[in-house]
Amino acid sequence: IKQEFPKTTIKECLFHWKQALHRKMIKIGFSNKRASNFSKNLSFLTILDEEDIQKGIKYIKHKNFNKKKYINFWKYFEAID
Repeated sequence: IKQEFPKTTIKECLFHWKQALHRKMIKIGFSNKRASNFSKNLSFLTILDEEDIQKGIKYIKHKNFNKKKYINFWKYFEAID
C-alpha cells in the first residue's frame, strides 16, 4: 500500500475497525440489521481523501443524529483515536 500511496497512513485493519464499531452499536442497542447498514455508511469514510473525512462524518451525522442511540455512538466514535 505504501508503495502505491506513499502519503497513506495505515492505522488499523478495516475488518477489525468495522467489527469493533458493529459490536459497539449492538451494545448500545442497535438491531443487527441497523448496525450492519450503518457500518456500511461508515465504511465510505475509508475511501475519502483525508481532508474530506470530517465532511463525510458531518454528512453521516446529519442523516442519523436524532436518536439517542446515534448520539451515544457518535460520542464513542469521536473518542477513538
